[in-house]
Amino acid sequence: MIFPLIILPFFILTLEFLLQRPVERKIWNWTLMLFIIGLSHALGSRCVGCSPYDDYNNIYETQGELLRDKGLIAFFDLSANQTSEYLFYVIFQVIVFILPQEYWLAGFAFLSIYLLRLTLDKYLEPREILLLIAFSSLGLSTQLIRQYLAWNLLAFLIIRGSGRWGLLGLFGSFFIHHSALMLYGKYLLAKLLKWRILIVGLLFFVSFEALIKWLLTLNYYSIEFLTSEVGLDPSVLSYNKIFVPRVVLLLTACLYLFLRRKYQVISWYAILSIGIFMITYFLPLVPVRVNILLLSNAVGLVMVLLFRELKVHRLSLLYLVVMILLSARIYVFTSGDFKLWSRYNIWI
Repeated sequence: MIFPLIILPFFILTLEFLLQRPVERKIWNWTLMLFIIGLSHALGSRCVGCSPYDDYNNIYETQGELLRDKGLIAFFDLSANQTSEYLFYVIFQVIVFILPQEYWLAGFAFLSIYLLRLTLDKYLEPREILLLIAFSSLGLSTQLIRQYLAWNLLAFLIIRGSGRWGLLGLFGSFFIHHSALMLYGKYLLAKLLKWRILIVGLLFFVSFEALIKWLLTLNYYSIEFLTSEVGLDPSVLSYNKIFVPRVVLLLTACLYLFLRRKYQVISWYAILSIGIFMITYFLPLVPVRVNILLLSNAVGLVMVLLFRELKVHRLSLLYLVVMILLSARIYVFTSGDFKLWSRYNIWI
């Protein structure tokens, strides 16, 4: 699907540049829709089973097969490693019903990314959304499937809805992935406390050792992972290092905004998230999982801020350069355990 992913957005951006005026928003909305379908198709092609820690290969695909063969009601009577996050399996049943098996991952990617697009639509122009998505690590939507979907759903309902919708979103997203409580808690702290978050961070740092000792006594599958042989594997422990440059980028952006006296909820949310990342850095996966939505979109967010602060014209050639970089990222520089175009190799 190279046309909706690369060619169509490139054509619209080129048209704007030549005409020196923006294309209608209705056209951009359809362009973004097709772009996300194309991107989801690319992400869904990633290698399945190439990593020993691929939850989709180890758990979810088998669950999908059971949902397809047995149905939702019968599935809940089976012991198939399912958790109590029942809404996830309802969504999975819909995806299984609509899409062939090789495209299940693409279906999850589309849901997560489209929710992100709707969330951003309140604050960003279509070109900026395209910029953010192009530079973000949205492949996590096919790796940390339940959490990424839950957090995007909750973020959408918090930002685009009322307080009641936020609470409803918390309830729904909790039954997709329990970690949604962390996102909602961080959002409330950022909104209500603002600069006082620094005091909360200091208290958390001082009491961290006692808190960890208490957490490790809980009988919960995510906590048990921390002390398992898998959780202590060097490759798992080193995973946090990948995200350090993004934390540095976010911290730099926050400091810049504070110097410009631009105090917003997202800035305080980022500061709180950075603090949690630093304090929990030596715990396997924890600093990433409790900050997943911000970290996965960190580069895109900073790029949007950079383009705005430098007053880059919305019809600039830089947006066309972004599309060239994205096409190289999707079709050329795909490597590692989750190499694209492994599950299927259909570009158009």
